[in-house]
Amino acid sequence: MRPNSQYPAGFWMEEAKFADTAPQVKDPLDGLFINTDSIKNEVASRDQIFSEGGKLIQYGAINDVDKAVNDYIKKQKELEYIK
Repeated sequence: MRPNSQYPAGFWMEEAKFADTAPQVKDPLDGLFINTDSIKNEVASRDQIFSEGGKLIQYGAINDVDKAVNDYIKKQKELEYIK
């Protein structure tokens, strides 16, 4: 909602009071912030593996597709986070 000349005087004060009344739904997740520090290294490792081999497979720039796919899967499974 944007203010304009159609809103009566004190509209935003009444709107604030209405928003604070009991019947309003309170979000139980309000203020929840997920900490992704524990997975950022895994995501970075997976992104690097994809950049090195996954993109070549995706764009068809590989001669031996079966070997490339198997190598790609092997590298993904070798990550210490999966074990």
